[in-house]
Amino acid sequence: MQKVYRMVLLGLVVGLLCNCQAQQPTPTAVSQATPTAPSAAQARPTLPIATPTQALSVPANERVLVKITRLGTQLDKHYAWLTTTGTLTAQRLYEPWLVAAIPNTSTMICFKYETLCLFDLEENKIVWEVAAPDFFGSLDPFVTLDQDAQGIYIVYGRRGKILDLPMGWLHVRLSDGIVLEQTILTKVSTIRSGWLSATGDFWFQPHNSDQLWLYAPRNHNLTFASVEGLVTSSQQRLFVLANHQTVIELNALDGLLIRSIELSPALALDPLNIMVAPNLDQVAFGYGYPPHNHWQIYSLKTGQLLEDYHSELGINLVPSYQAGYWYTYETQSTMANFVELWHPATQQHTLLDLHQQFGEGIGRLWLWPE
Repeated sequence: MQKVYRMVLLGLVVGLLCNCQAQQPTPTAVSQATPTAPSAAQARPTLPIATPTQALSVPANERVLVKITRLGTQLDKHYAWLTTTGTLTAQRLYEPWLVAAIPNTSTMICFKYETLCLFDLEENKIVWEVAAPDFFGSLDPFVTLDQDAQGIYIVYGRRGKILDLPMGWLHVRLSDGIVLEQTILTKVSTIRSGWLSATGDFWFQPHNSDQLWLYAPRNHNLTFASVEGLVTSSQQRLFVLANHQTVIELNALDGLLIRSIELSPALALDPLNIMVAPNLDQVAFGYGYPPHNHWQIYSLKTGQLLEDYHSELGINLVPSYQAGYWYTYETQSTMANFVELWHPATQQHTLLDLHQQFGEGIGRLWLWPE
């Protein structure tokens, strides 16, 4: 009898289990929003970026002079031109110390002891020399073409036996080196940075100061520009990082405001360097002791972050005359013998293997528009 009861109970349990399984709800898919890519204001690209399928081409609308450094030498005087195929021409020996390119020419300013010179790169010779008493060569002279492009303005550092002296100012005719105007900037000696306008006026920031001042050499008037911040100049425009989010653009000829650009996202750190491309469409900020190991590049059209680049070693950045392009090179290693092309808007990088000899590196780049 107990055996029959057990069989009945077993049948009831099996039936209940089957019934419970039949009544379990059918699982339904959970609706999820389609993920969207973060905006440029939110995104911070993680580098290095993968090599693009199609490599970037060296811009054809400019000339690039490369200074070659050699292991164990104190004065590097070897130079080569970067070709559009990404290689270097045969090296040339230039004896003078080259410091500043003259736009729209094949010439550069060089210096010797208390003398400033114009050097012709094609002819490999000094065209003219002008006296620069007490010239102090640790600071590259500031150079720009005048409004007629027939002469150049030069501001150069001067030093006495111990202290810096007021800076020298020259207006020199480009064709023959005749000094058209000359004076001493009596109220300007030790500066943080400076920029010349095409009228010869000199914008500068005093040492350890964010204030921007304008010095008129012809009447020695000194004017505070009423703006402060990190400053750079390009194409007779001044760009001031007024705070972590705002870049102000001024006309270097008269100091008038042209526009104000809001950066998105705002800078999280304090940059030590600011640089603007020649076509005025991008701005770069450098962080860390120069050469900088962290660069951020923003669009000056939209204010959006285009690229956030970190490097173990410091790299130098040079804006191209080709819209959207930048050159980078590294100088901290004697074996750094490469130049890299950047296109921040597409986050593309192309490494140019210059096939240099052992112990040769890159010392500096200068660019001329074609």
